[in-house]
Amino acid sequence: FPSSYDTSKEGAKAAYELLEETGYRVERWTQSPAELPSAAGSTVLIVAGPTLAASSEETIQLRQFVQRGGRVLVTGMPGAALIGVKGVEPVPAGSEEGSTFAAEQPAPLTRQAPAITMESSVRWVDHVRGQQRYYGNSDGAAVVTFPIGGGEVIWWAGDSPLTNFSIAKASNLALFLNSVGSPGPTRVLWDEYFHRVRKG
Repeated sequence: FPSSYDTSKEGAKAAYELLEETGYRVERWTQSPAELPSAAGSTVLIVAGPTLAASSEETIQLRQFVQRGGRVLVTGMPGAALIGVKGVEPVPAGSEEGSTFAAEQPAPLTRQAPAITMESSVRWVDHVRGQQRYYGNSDGAAVVTFPIGGGEVIWWAGDSPLTNFSIAKASNLALFLNSVGSPGPTRVLWDEYFHRVRKG
């Protein structure tokens, strides 16, 4: 899984260090969602490849963070479950898990990212209010966004675009930085709480 501590090809230490080196205020988050900042408007929480499920209370707390104006980047079926949304389904048998996806519309999320590569065996097939689809294929969406209150959820079908092995492929780096937002006022919390690294 893409831990910010991990230097293996599945890890995400390169992405974490890149944020540090390019002027982002980034830190590892090992606390409960209850401790997320109340002033959430300039904060993005990255929950990549969570290995633990959220309790019902934690899901509510994550959604409240977004409602307060926060942004959450989550990946895969476990990521969708964390924030209490459905609509993620396995791809049909025989479909390739690793695919290239072209941008489907011009937007801040697809800026300088005409095509991405992503390994995933799921797609977003449902529709929620305000949802926008940015990458995908006939099996469903690979990247979508949708609002909750004053904030936004960004969902990727897989976490490979931010891993050490794949971040430099195609336009994956641009997708990652677009998902995080601009440096400066943005505070980036890289979640390790749902990777079993918990404070105390």
